[in-house]
Amino acid sequence: MTRRACLALYLIAFASAPVVVQADFTVNDVIASDPSSDLPAPEFDRITKRVIWEDRSGNVWVGPVDLATGKLNPKTGKGTLVDTGASPVNTILNTPRYAWGGGQGAIVYNHTIGGIRTLTKAVEVSPNSWVASLLEDGDNRWKANGSPEETTDPPRIVYNHTRDDGVTVTSWRTLDDPLSEQSVVGVQGGRFFGSERSVIYMKDTDHVIQIYNIPFDTMIPEQVSFGTQSNYNAFIWFAPEYQQYVIVAMTDWEQLAFYRKINGVWTMFNQFPVQSAKPLLSSPEGFVANGRSFVAVVACDQLGAGGFVGQPVGPSEIWVVGVDPAKPFQRRIDDPVHTAQRAEPEPFLLDTGPVVFYSEVKNPNLQWLKRASTGLAAETGYEVAHFGGNWSGALRDNKNCSCTPYGIANQYASAYDVPMSNTQFVHATLGPENHLYYGAIDTTGGGSTRQLVVLDTTTGAEAYRLSEQTGLETLSATNALVDLNGAYYIPGNDALRKYNSGGVLQWTVPTHGLARSAQFAPDGNIIFFTWNGWSYIVTQDGTLLSEALQTGSRTFPQNPVCLAPGNLSTDCAYVGTPAIDPVSKRTFVTQIRTNNTSIVQGFSYKTSPTYQFKNVWGTRITLTGIASEPVLSADHLRLYVTDGVGNLNAYDATNGNLIWTFPLGFVPNSPPVLTSDGFIMPGGTVDRDPLHNFVGLVKDQGTFGAWIMQNTSYSPKSFAAAGVGNRFVLMGIDNSTLELKLLVVDPTGVLSASSWGTGDLPTSIQGVSLRDDGWVFVQTSGTVAVKAFAPAP
Repeated sequence: MTRRACLALYLIAFASAPVVVQADFTVNDVIASDPSSDLPAPEFDRITKRVIWEDRSGNVWVGPVDLATGKLNPKTGKGTLVDTGASPVNTILNTPRYAWGGGQGAIVYNHTIGGIRTLTKAVEVSPNSWVASLLEDGDNRWKANGSPEETTDPPRIVYNHTRDDGVTVTSWRTLDDPLSEQSVVGVQGGRFFGSERSVIYMKDTDHVIQIYNIPFDTMIPEQVSFGTQSNYNAFIWFAPEYQQYVIVAMTDWEQLAFYRKINGVWTMFNQFPVQSAKPLLSSPEGFVANGRSFVAVVACDQLGAGGFVGQPVGPSEIWVVGVDPAKPFQRRIDDPVHTAQRAEPEPFLLDTGPVVFYSEVKNPNLQWLKRASTGLAAETGYEVAHFGGNWSGALRDNKNCSCTPYGIANQYASAYDVPMSNTQFVHATLGPENHLYYGAIDTTGGGSTRQLVVLDTTTGAEAYRLSEQTGLETLSATNALVDLNGAYYIPGNDALRKYNSGGVLQWTVPTHGLARSAQFAPDGNIIFFTWNGWSYIVTQDGTLLSEALQTGSRTFPQNPVCLAPGNLSTDCAYVGTPAIDPVSKRTFVTQIRTNNTSIVQGFSYKTSPTYQFKNVWGTRITLTGIASEPVLSADHLRLYVTDGVGNLNAYDATNGNLIWTFPLGFVPNSPPVLTSDGFIMPGGTVDRDPLHNFVGLVKDQGTFGAWIMQNTSYSPKSFAAAGVGNRFVLMGIDNSTLELKLLVVDPTGVLSASSWGTGDLPTSIQGVSLRDDGWVFVQTSGTVAVKAFAPAP
């Protein structure tokens, strides 16, 4: 598993005083493979969504994993035969592994030629067609680990190597360049330090095994671990909550130890045993769940199975534990009633949330692949498990409702300002590492640079910014779509681009035009509709699956007004975020037409025989003027849209039939925000329509909509975010004093109005973002880019 494969849903982490958290968790531990077929110690690759393994006859196989069910296809795992005659795993001390880099990949393993272990690679030259070849100067080299998916250089491998003088060392090289080989004394195991140009390795120092990091360019080792306890099986992954790589290792096989750099110094920031009656540990693998890190690990009584020093012997258990010392969490996830020898946990993300695959020994010649649910999807408060968490879109949810399961405080106080002369007109997105992504036109010093600014909301400091390089990226006019690992996607005017959370470009897919925001399909693909009428389906790895013109012969201007600040115009077809029903896989999007009407289209998301959007109701939902994005109800059965003449409309999402229309008395310029109980705050601000001079909530009463609350003391200045308990938070203006306030609202009225505090007042406000701890971040234009509010006593 690597950073990109460190897959995703919200976790509760773990503290230095461990606490087992099993409440409301139901064990779901099942056989994933064919019970009559042997499938020993497979690896999982997230990019290709496949299992990779070697059978006892030396055959190397790959087989797909069904993301909806977790089943193998076929259940034996024998989807495609990659190669034959591979060296036995117990002589190589490793299973076949992927090596990734620069968008290219290969499986690396060994052949034994004349008694000499020789490195081999297999490359997929076309779908399910593989070509295997021995690596040049690959003899006397074995136990290879590959570079992770985020590597931008060509693929690399790290391995054990017996030199000509008989000394065995740890070596690494670019996969296809033997002259790039470098070595270091020590053979306790090596892994690449993520995408960095360095290797983590372990060596015996005064009879204690310590962890070291060695950069390629200097070859000067830096010691990571210290003390009198040996560290085994170091595993590295990128932890978004710390914005750096974290290493987990087992100290004396008894406790997990976690290392990261603090103030530039390697520090063990957490250490604890697993709260099992079994004292020893095996095979820790770190992964990420909704922006926080935790580890899957085995607990056992004895080690040394099959000649592998760290493999469990006898009955053993699979555990998931958290990493953060401030948030204790441990959970056993295998069936406690069933006694078995379990090993090699492999975290993996399914549509229903993260699971852990592992091997179970039935007899010396038969191993099953088991799959255990982690229960972490239930911790999120969201019903959309697969790429549908709280930062899945600009409006915080695949339904477009801007609703969250987070608490909104009774009162707020100004925390900090982010100074920046700027203009903003699209929504911000919060990422799992607590980064706030927002497009802005930087007007500092009279300039007008279009940028995507990244703010670290935990400190208020700017993390970095991306500036336009081509003039066609239009960063200020589009939203960042953030995935569960913190990577994000920018649908610019010339291409869709993917960046990791550090702002490093991962890939580019050319497109015909810009989308204000993309969204995730139920299977994790990125979907979006452009201003000039095109629809797109792209994989998270940058493969274009579908590109279709949805507006026929309609023509579009060279420089559309709709891509500039201000109210929307009819020169663009699609400018809003699509709403997704993950159950029926229907996609809903508003198309603005040139005849002063809009249509809300319903598309069936098709994946076979080809990827495409199939229009299911044509122009059934036709509205006057420029309509808002569609918003789905919590049960996905109703679709809410506001039109261009001030009506809030509810439709049956299954067939597009109108259920009710409710006149608001004003024209919104943003979609409604709603809760699962049917309370709706219409979008829009008093700046858009002076008649919108009150704060109110509409209640869906089934066959009609009605005002449930109106407060004329305040007028809305931004769209809202919703939280638990039918609470809403938004910026408003006090109609009597004209003071700007942060308002907390529920169906009973305005609960509090918190002062803006010190600092310059904005010229306009775009929206608010609600963090999981209740902090609120307000996007503004003027001399302040973001205003942060903290919950107050």
